[in-house]
Amino acid sequence: MKKLVTQVGIFGPYRKIEVLSDRYRCDGVDFPFTVVGESVIEDAQPGDFPLPEAPQPEVPQSVTMRQARLALLNIGKLNDVDAALASIPDETQRKAAQIEWEYALEVQRNYGLVQQIASSLGLDNKTLDNLFIEAEKL
Repeated sequence: MKKLVTQVGIFGPYRKIEVLSDRYRCDGVDFPFTVVGESVIEDAQPGDFPLPEAPQPEVPQSVTMRQARLALLNIGKLNDVDAALASIPDETQRKAAQIEWEYALEVQRNYGLVQQIASSLGLDNKTLDNLFIEAEKL
């Protein structure tokens, strides 16, 4: 296997690289000199072309309350939510939070109460993002 080392990057691996008058032909694909510039043909080595990282899943902005509760159950935090809500010092805010928890149809990722509960449960932003990603699958 061969690789084409150019000013703009490394291309390959290729079985066959031909040098034509104005371009390289690599396994039938043409790379004009005007695009890739001067190049060197080298033997390709294992590890020259690592696989690209898998794209990171997008964090959903909301999930259903059912999905949220199942995700919390899966990580062993569902029972801790009531204690987190009970720890809110202001009675009006505490009751409003309990109403949200009991009757909301969905959970918004960036909602202040979600951030507050996550913090009380010891969940950092990355863990909360992953929780929403997993919840969306349920």
